[in-house]
Amino acid sequence: MYYLYDGSLTGLFCTLQHILENDLSPTAISPVNNFTPSLFVETTSIQTTERPATKLADYLYRLGGRTLFRNLILVFLSETPGCEMKIYQYLCLAIAEKKDPGEHVQHPAVAACHSIWQKVQREVHRFQGFLRFEALEDDLLWANFAPEANIGCMLAPYFSRRMPNEKFMICDVKRGIGFYYHDGEIEELEIEATILKKLRANPSLRNHSDVYAHLWRHYFREIAISERRNPRLQKSLMPRKYWLYLTEKARLNNFPV
Repeated sequence: MYYLYDGSLTGLFCTLQHILENDLSPTAISPVNNFTPSLFVETTSIQTTERPATKLADYLYRLGGRTLFRNLILVFLSETPGCEMKIYQYLCLAIAEKKDPGEHVQHPAVAACHSIWQKVQREVHRFQGFLRFEALEDDLLWANFAPEANIGCMLAPYFSRRMPNEKFMICDVKRGIGFYYHDGEIEELEIEATILKKLRANPSLRNHSDVYAHLWRHYFREIAISERRNPRLQKSLMPRKYWLYLTEKARLNNFPV
């Protein structure tokens, strides 16, 4: 049986709770938008409600505390194909052992999830350092990025603690979602298609040149020591896939890369 859900974390938790509560054996768990119907596949759709999702979340906390809960969310945010079944298999092992089985790194279910959440954690850590904000005319700080995993919800709380008195937007141009922070509140928003089109063509939303960005790029260029060029090391520490939205890299001429 294929179990379909709405693609949200709450929807996945509802689906997992339904499966575990009724002792079912799913063939696959998939977001309904990613599923291709087939005459030979039997499916059932699970309705998303808060109560079963909360029940499963509470159970996860009792089994392994915040660490288990966070790690499984990281697997979900990875958007890895088939991540739902990996989470299900991990949960089955946790239920059998009545604790977080994370220490059994040789177990296939643990190894699969462990490699995924480690990868997502590395990407979160990198963007905590690589995310670049630019000041718009209305004092809004705007940052663009295009992560492999859906980690905007992890970065917004981090920057809200770093910049509690600012107003900012973190825009995931790959998924068309943004996280707006103001007065201690974070709101997830859908980015308009016209803005996304502009951002994909030109990362900056400013109507005029930014003197601070120009100074930062000039500083970045001037501190370079040409005799110690090491492009391979630079790309290992700051991979090219991050360069598009880095202030010091965008429109930077005459810098050794």
